[in-house]
Amino acid sequence: MKTARASVGLLAILAFLCVLPVFSSSQTQTEVTDTTPSCSEQTSLTLILQGNDTEASFRCPATWTLKPQDVTKVCRESECTNADDTLESFVPGATLTHDSAKSVYTLALPTDRQDKTFYYNCAEPASNAHAAKGTGRGGSNKTCKITVKVLASEGKQTVTCAAGETHVATVSAIGNAVTLTCPESSTLKPEDVLQVFDDRDGRCASAVALTSLVDGALSAATPATQAKTASSQYVFSVNQLPEETQQLCYKCVTPANDRKKDASTECMLKLTVKSGAAALATASISVGVLASLASFLSAN
Repeated sequence: MKTARASVGLLAILAFLCVLPVFSSSQTQTEVTDTTPSCSEQTSLTLILQGNDTEASFRCPATWTLKPQDVTKVCRESECTNADDTLESFVPGATLTHDSAKSVYTLALPTDRQDKTFYYNCAEPASNAHAAKGTGRGGSNKTCKITVKVLASEGKQTVTCAAGETHVATVSAIGNAVTLTCPESSTLKPEDVLQVFDDRDGRCASAVALTSLVDGALSAATPATQAKTASSQYVFSVNQLPEETQQLCYKCVTPANDRKKDASTECMLKLTVKSGAAALATASISVGVLASLASFLSAN
């Protein structure tokens, strides 16, 4: 009878361990404004995945389609004129899935991988292009570019901005750093390095104190004596991961008189700083349960 009770108790503990990750993650998930990044007719999109990043999501503009349409294929050049390469050949074990209900694509990556860069395009439907031709606005399909940069290992990542681009990066561990290079004649926004744009609404418009969102810093990597016409560099890092995942944003803004006609004046760097609380809570609970299991086994 004692052996039977011990077996039942052991099974109960093992069952609890099996559901623990599901329970822990569900308690930390909160619904927020959809900030899934997208390219547009005026801007390209760059996704940067560090060595410890295993997933990234993106979308095309409404009604536009992804090229290559086959989710097992990628482009090796930004114009996507040839889509014969497979995602598997670039990053073995990687997959791209499409949630048609939300119009979101999710790229899943293995942790064991090499540095790779590949591309997607988003294309306007042909019907829209034909309608535009009838109005005198031209009949060629509009497209926008998505660049995916996969990094092999954790560490520093560098973003070189150009007007009309949107870059997306993730900081998920203390020690990760992001270097932002603004082009010549452009200005960092917010100009005060103690501030950052709160991007939880996806608009990159509301400037707040950086420390109100994360325990981190943005420091100028460019010597103060360097000519203002040269490119300027800034390094973002965190001293501690926040309790909740935070969405931040910086801009490199080019004055109107220095930009080409019809070109966008801005380049955006959208930063996701991952929460450290969820992993810590799960680890603490797991240690406690394992200790109880060890005590139970020794007693029986």
